[in-house]
Amino acid sequence: NGVPLQITPGSMDAFFRGLRAREEGGRSVRVLHWGDSTIAADGVAGTVRREFQARFGDAGPGFLPASVDIRWVFRPNIARWQRGDWSTHNIAQGGLVGSRYGLSGAVATASDGGSVILGGEERDGERALTTVFDLFYQERPNGGDLVVTAGRYEERISTAGARIVDRFHLFQVPEGVETWTLEVEGGEAVIYGAVLESDQLGLTWETLGVAGSSVGSMKAQGEAHISGQVERRDPDLLVYQTGGNSLQFDSFVSDGGERYLAEYVEVFGRLRAGAPSASCLVVAPLDQGVRVRGKVESVEDIPRMVELQRLAANELGCAFWDAFSVMGGGFPVWMAQEPTLTWGDLVHLSEEGRELIGLAMSDAIMLAYDQWVEAIELSRDRLSDG
Repeated sequence: NGVPLQITPGSMDAFFRGLRAREEGGRSVRVLHWGDSTIAADGVAGTVRREFQARFGDAGPGFLPASVDIRWVFRPNIARWQRGDWSTHNIAQGGLVGSRYGLSGAVATASDGGSVILGGEERDGERALTTVFDLFYQERPNGGDLVVTAGRYEERISTAGARIVDRFHLFQVPEGVETWTLEVEGGEAVIYGAVLESDQLGLTWETLGVAGSSVGSMKAQGEAHISGQVERRDPDLLVYQTGGNSLQFDSFVSDGGERYLAEYVEVFGRLRAGAPSASCLVVAPLDQGVRVRGKVESVEDIPRMVELQRLAANELGCAFWDAFSVMGGGFPVWMAQEPTLTWGDLVHLSEEGRELIGLAMSDAIMLAYDQWVEAIELSRDRLSDG
């Protein structure tokens, strides 16, 4: 089901210019993709990443949280192996003192002796090499040291400071390494995560989802904090894909959803504040099912949410992609396929279902990009002929 991208004039230009530069031998391109459980498990986004990297090159995994609870966040194939005493908080569960959950919405605290090994994706038995390790962490009173090791390379930095401040530190090695080791010494350290990139020009499509998250939980992020995290990453495209967890929220149910619309615009606006020149894309929620007298039907409120998010995209000046419409006959039809394209929980898609949505999304974006390139080249030809 070919559902096209709906593009507000200029909303995808920054991303498309980056892709064009990449094809002409220039710089790498970065995409940040936030969302709820589907994105938290690298669903949809993983397929889009694969398709885009096949065409534009693989620049590495991008941002990875240092430590996660795999019930809430999981990205297959990358290395993230921890030892020692770690605790994690995310925007869906909350419980953190303060409003600094990091770029991905999942922040970790490690005690003295805690360590984590991070590495790129493993494909065909070999792990991709990376040369860049950009550490996102917190400086705070009595903070411990962080020791980063990669092959023969080792560097130590202190996280101690007079007050709580977000910090970044870039580590680089001339030769690629499969993994980086981050160890805490001399006290606790608060770590948001690290960016891993290769020395190969290409594209990163970075998944920043948390299961159970919504526009409500995203408001747990401090405005200056999350915009600073995004700014450090310097992305070409911001993607936000959520909605299913807000169906029972009073802001959506009452007043025709006006408060939900305002919250959506506010939350995505906080992300955009860190990269005001980047392109932005709103992706509508997928369909869900509900049992009515023993029969599975689509949740009737989702089309209204889709329309509210379409309005939000217009207000934000972002592109919009209607993932809901890709499902055609809706959750019941997808559930009845052999093999089924859904889970039995009536909420999530199966691996096969997520793959289909990811392929449709990558096709829609690439088609829009190819049309953009064609329009530019046609305009140049007319100018040269005139």
